[in-house]
Amino acid sequence: MSSAASIRSARRRTCIGCLAAVSLLALALPVPASAETFLGSFNLPLDGSKLYSAPLVAGGVYRIAASGTYTQSGGPASPVERDALYCFNYVASPPAGCSPSMPVRQYPVAVLYEGNTSPTADLDALNPATTLAYNPLHTYQETFTAASSTRLEISCRMCNPFYSFSGGIRLDLYLVSLPPAPGAGGGGSGGGRVRKILEPAVAWGNPSPETAIAPGDWVTVSSPSIGPRQREATVIVRGARPNEIAVSARTRARQCVTAFLESFEAQNVYSVGRVTGTLTITNLNKNPDAVLPLLEFLACIEALAEADARPAKPSVAAAASGCRRRAARVDVQVNRASKTARFTVRPSRRGPSRRRSQPLLISCRQTRDGALILRIRARSRRGKLRKLVGRRLVAGVYRSREARGTAKVRATFTRR
Repeated sequence: MSSAASIRSARRRTCIGCLAAVSLLALALPVPASAETFLGSFNLPLDGSKLYSAPLVAGGVYRIAASGTYTQSGGPASPVERDALYCFNYVASPPAGCSPSMPVRQYPVAVLYEGNTSPTADLDALNPATTLAYNPLHTYQETFTAASSTRLEISCRMCNPFYSFSGGIRLDLYLVSLPPAPGAGGGGSGGGRVRKILEPAVAWGNPSPETAIAPGDWVTVSSPSIGPRQREATVIVRGARPNEIAVSARTRARQCVTAFLESFEAQNVYSVGRVTGTLTITNLNKNPDAVLPLLEFLACIEALAEADARPAKPSVAAAASGCRRRAARVDVQVNRASKTARFTVRPSRRGPSRRRSQPLLISCRQTRDGALILRIRARSRRGKLRKLVGRRLVAGVYRSREARGTAKVRATFTRR
């Protein structure tokens, strides 16, 4: 097998819906707390060892929440109780003693950027603009902007082998938003758009949380994991006027499909044309092919937004609308040195090919209640959707710049 064929095969096997990979991309502005991405929990080691998070995205906004307490015992001192920030129970003469009515800040839990040796770097120090007061429930949370792309280092600063410890403190890390991306090519307003990346859908048939989308913004959400024998997946979008939105999905390697109503195009919201731009990658693993499917999808929806930003030509919107589909070829070249991915999207003037050689059948329709539905299924009865689109179907909803006000959009994935 040739190297080119091997790469294409690797692309088809790659999971395109894993949102852990999304944290590698600087493609979003601040999003609501409901759209936070949970990155993991850390149970504080009471033996003095250290834990590390995955590399952060410089400029990304994160939230870290701490809960729990631990007790230090042994030695001449009476038991000492501490939470993530304060000593709150220790019988001794001031200033060493502490109590719930007189807590003492002791920096017991070190939460700092890897390489930082400050003796007072803790959860509260991640955001210098805030000071966390003692909480009798022993829960704290801090929202901060990552100063660099290093890891967070977590350890128990006051744990040593001369004492014994019991209890536990847990820290949960969330990604709130990624930094704004530089505008893509084509002269559009890429820097001003808001790109919201939501957590994957929990179950087939369950609607995602409502997400507010302003004109010119887009939201990305992925389906639950596609079953090994599953032949079909459908994404249903509600909450916005159908003639104001377009639904896009990556259907095959180097190809995506966009569904929209005819009036969407009649308003010159989506003009056909080649779009070239650049995506910024803040952290690239050793195998760039592992993120290619995700980059291809993001390039596809970025191109849709760029096309919308082009000057519109005078036209009359259709009073009645039918659903249309348009396929696009996506080419992505990753530059490891500059940590960027340059993309070119070439939309077809026709819908997806209906040739029997094509392994997928793609259709769209509008329901009576105004929902826009994109249906993707394997042409062959023996075809497996997972082999064609990946472990998850990743979809994006783009809202026209010509729309008015904010719409609350909800996506539902169904299967057969």
